[in-house]
Amino acid sequence: MRKTTMAQVVEFAGQLNVTLQNVSEDENTHGLAEAYNRLAQVMDELCIPMREEEVLEPISHEEACETAERLYHQLIEQAKDHTTIRLAQAMNRAWAELTVVEGLDRLARPQSKDE
Repeated sequence: MRKTTMAQVVEFAGQLNVTLQNVSEDENTHGLAEAYNRLAQVMDELCIPMREEEVLEPISHEEACETAERLYHQLIEQAKDHTTIRLAQAMNRAWAELTVVEGLDRLARPQSKDE
């Protein structure tokens, strides 16, 4: 059975949370914390509960970027009310947090002469 977009958003926020709980303090989260904070704030504003009873797997940075992009586009396609529009905005910002950090990480790495 296919999950609704809203269920996918809740699951994605939960995966970000689980991932953040499993990283050490000195580990670079590559924008995961910022993305989670954006989503959690809007979900709280909209009274959308996190499903804490589900056991979720951590999510990789690459998968988080892809999921945020996919969910953003799904939410935009379905935007018909305040809740969906606010979630689309939050997902867009979460996606931006993930991808901007990725670009900054790339810039911080030393460039070889071949690049």
